[in-house]
Amino acid sequence: MLKDMLDNNIREKVLAQHIIYVGGGNTGYLLEKWREYGFHELLKEAYQKGVLLAGISAGAMCWFEKCYSENTENDFEEWNGLGLLSGTYCPHYNDQERRWAFDCWIENHPTLQAYTLIDTETLHFRNEKLVAKIQTY
Repeated sequence: MLKDMLDNNIREKVLAQHIIYVGGGNTGYLLEKWREYGFHELLKEAYQKGVLLAGISAGAMCWFEKCYSENTENDFEEWNGLGLLSGTYCPHYNDQERRWAFDCWIENHPTLQAYTLIDTETLHFRNEKLVAKIQTY
């Protein structure tokens, strides 16, 4: 919640965690609010101190340097992610509209490492290196 980012003890609370999990939602809104409150810097600090970061959909996309997803008008848009992981990531790649939009966008970013996942897949990174692509059933 937005009010939690204003908590006087938020830094201590975040840094005391072992895992921070971010759910899905609107990527642009998520990043905008984190930056508005300075929470993005706290997440980076937590990562540097060894806190495990995880997420699904927008909550996974945010860790990458570039994000491309729907905006509030349901058009696709590019955002700067937190940059903890190089490249970009497209969740829900099994959705034909998203796949088409992402493929068109990534053609204009030939040097950007792109990861695409269908809904039953996930990625595991360690020290910014991909160590596994995991299929769930």
